[in-house]
Amino acid sequence: RRDAQLRAHAMECVLDEPPWVAHAFPWHHGSRGVPAGWVDVAWSAARGSEAVLAGVGGGQEAACILPDLGAKLRMAHPEWAMIRMVLPPGAFAQGAAELPLALFSAPLLPAADAAADVAGCGGDASGSSGVANVRVAGDNDRMLWERAFLEYRSSQITRSIGGAALSDERAAGSTWKAYTSFENRIYLAFDDAGLLSDIFVVPGAQSRGCGHRLFRAVLEAARNRSLKEVRWFCLKSNVGAMKFYATLGFSPLDVVIVQCS
Repeated sequence: RRDAQLRAHAMECVLDEPPWVAHAFPWHHGSRGVPAGWVDVAWSAARGSEAVLAGVGGGQEAACILPDLGAKLRMAHPEWAMIRMVLPPGAFAQGAAELPLALFSAPLLPAADAAADVAGCGGDASGSSGVANVRVAGDNDRMLWERAFLEYRSSQITRSIGGAALSDERAAGSTWKAYTSFENRIYLAFDDAGLLSDIFVVPGAQSRGCGHRLFRAVLEAARNRSLKEVRWFCLKSNVGAMKFYATLGFSPLDVVIVQCS
């Protein structure tokens, strides 16, 4: 019942005008440590993607341009530091810039078939058995977790928001707060889908099967929450992560990721 209440509260329809239907819900941008909004945009049933795309080049290009939702969403959700949208192929969004991100999705199989969720989740890409033990972090793990988060960020991520650098410490504290909040452990989306905010392995523990075991733990946690799908973003330039997801059997979805200016 609690999950259903959270899911109903999180999702809102922000556009339902042919050829578009768009739903928004809050999420937490882990690597920047800020609250944000995600908008999922799809072709409406009233006008399918084939009809819309047929207009491209035929004087009907405007049919593929999504109205500017940024002002409306910022007014409704002033707490959102950024607004990210997922568009179908061939669509464009006014007031938004395309991001070099890939979006992945992992449909969750019934518990009896869980071993087939991902390929090779028991060990690293070389096929050796994993050595990592995975457990849910508790309050006593905060300092250890934040050190790991800072170590990873310093090796991977450059941050800036509005031209001002965001401190690692602030991001670590904010992300930990979101993690330990019940509502944000797995972000409830629509149709029983969850959003994975972050998954990382510190440099000194890589290539030992830790990532595979962590990912399996994520899927198990999602399944225990009765979710049917897990989604996550990845920078296309993060070659190691993209390769990691490929070893698990995942390919990016055919979508366009944009962010409102």
